[in-house]
Amino acid sequence: MPSTKHEIRTKNGTEIASLTQGEGIFVFTPGVFFLFAPDLEITDVWNDDGTIWYTITNNGIADSPASHSRLYVDGAVKATDDVGPLAAGASRNEKFGGYSYSCSGNSDAISVRADINNQADETDEDNNLLKESWFCNFFFNPVFPGP
Repeated sequence: MPSTKHEIRTKNGTEIASLTQGEGIFVFTPGVFFLFAPDLEITDVWNDDGTIWYTITNNGIADSPASHSRLYVDGAVKATDDVGPLAAGASRNEKFGGYSYSCSGNSDAISVRADINNQADETDEDNNLLKESWFCNFFFNPVFPGP
């Protein structure tokens, strides 16, 4: 099995610890508390013929328990998704079943939040929300001047 180095850093970039996966080597900075925990992040969201899909990623170094994600359109709750356990470092595409999206007005504010009930004790709770603006399709008949 090839080894992969994972570095754990503070927000200012100071290395707290590193883990070389496959060799089982842990290197800790003395005096720093280290948390083995999942870190769920929504990394993408898209519309496929009215079904809203999203990618959830566990950036942590521990497996995530089952959790729930939620879809908001223009700030209103539209759907909730049951998410199964997710292994450390894994990503999975999920969908909000039972809800059919249709763009309204000129655009919609789309948001997807992971771990809405805080079921996963995460290393970073600030990256659970992905926000995007989706513009509605406008169809028009162009008028070209005659000869």
